Amino acid sequence: TAVKAGFLVDGTGGSSALVHWLNLPCRVDPLTTSSRSLFSHFHDVSLWSDLLARNRIDQSQYPYPCDQAALHHIIPGGWMWVLRFDNGITSVGWSLNTAAHPATPGLSPLVEWQQLLAQYPSVADHLHTARPASPFAATDCPIMGTGRLQRLVQQTTGPHWALLPHT
Repeated sequence: TAVKAGFLVDGTGGSSALVHWLNLPCRVDPLTTSSRSLFSHFHDVSLWSDLLARNRIDQSQYPYPCDQAALHHIIPGGWMWVLRFDNGITSVGWSLNTAAHPATPGLSPLVEWQQLLAQYPSVADHLHTARPASPFAATDCPIMGTGRLQRLVQQTTGPHWALLPHT
């Protein structure tokens, strides 16, 4: 499929479509942060507040219902997010320091996800009713894994194109 445009803005994030298409130089050597991610989108993620209530954890001092905000779990060498959207889909993922959680060649993102859940039973309990949402549900591996998230692209604009900062 061919597309014509007078100006192209690349907001593809880590996919960095224009970076690849234009073969733009990318460096990571001056960066000290090195992390990667495992993530997906789900339907039917249970409420964290229900899990807290079942475990008799007092929520009376919370300034707002925890499930109505970005929920984060901090783990050694990383963190996890749970972001509920208004359409019933919830984004869930892990941001992992590559030194503490190096990728294992040949290990699928799904298996790695399951290994992380096995280490954190309360998080596994939180996600026990979750089922992958489209387009992830239609794949053999409903969990996506990234390579290193940090990168430096030396050129971010050109004639008739620009990269958004997260790309």
